[in-house]
Amino acid sequence: MIGSSNGRRRQERAFALRIAPGVLIAAGTDFGGGSTRANQLAWKVECLVDAGLDPLEALAAASWRGGSVSGDPDAGVVREGGPADFILVHGDPLSDPTALSRVWRVAWAD
Repeated sequence: MIGSSNGRRRQERAFALRIAPGVLIAAGTDFGGGSTRANQLAWKVECLVDAGLDPLEALAAASWRGGSVSGDPDAGVVREGGPADFILVHGDPLSDPTALSRVWRVAWAD
């Protein structure tokens, strides 16, 4: 598991306070803003699920919803004619969010 148990508890408490009907949740890495922790986004998805968010909603927060909040209509979306950057992981993140930390392959659009 990435991060200290104290850091994970703080993150889960922060997420739990924001998880309410109608509240838009988006997750990001803050990469380049001082954090160099690998797999930080996967860890945040795990924290969202641990805080009570449905796994599908946690994945949405880290993918298309995060992209829509950033203002980039292509970010987090796989569609015909669009960019095709994606990852393949070992396991099913809908039943086991830790699968996001087990990256098997990364594919980039040419």
